[in-house]
Amino acid sequence: VDNGRLNVNFEMPPGTKIEKTAEVAQEIEKIFVGMPEMKTYVTTIGETGTFTSDIKDRGGQGPEMGRVAVELKSARERTSLGLRSQGEIVQVIKAHVRTIPGVTLDVREMREGPPQEFPIAVHVYGENLDDMHQVAQKIERHLTEIPGTDRKSVV
Repeated sequence: VDNGRLNVNFEMPPGTKIEKTAEVAQEIEKIFVGMPEMKTYVTTIGETGTFTSDIKDRGGQGPEMGRVAVELKSARERTSLGLRSQGEIVQVIKAHVRTIPGVTLDVREMREGPPQEFPIAVHVYGENLDDMHQVAQKIERHLTEIPGTDRKSVV
């Protein structure tokens, strides 16, 4: 559903100073400056929040976390002006952020109604954390090959 609202959640490696996270946020914001589809955006660093309906792993806090909440012009207005859809803009964001070293990205298209979890959840159990992480990354790569599974999180 193209309702013109999305959250760009991003995370830097643990131990990243908030000043570096702020620099990355400014780099992400460059995507939106001059974008004809844009209505407004608000950036928060230091947390991803837990009070909105796009909860990712119940939100997060720390100097390595950030979010850009985006509101686009309405789908009707964008269509009438021949502008891009919300889905196309999400792809532009992902392509741009891929060029920023060290950033883990999760773009959430906001939906009406109550919060929804991921439709697929895989839990990896074991005693060796390194082995579990390797297995989780393998599963993530496999899921990426399945159409429609573009939102994933390995924790």
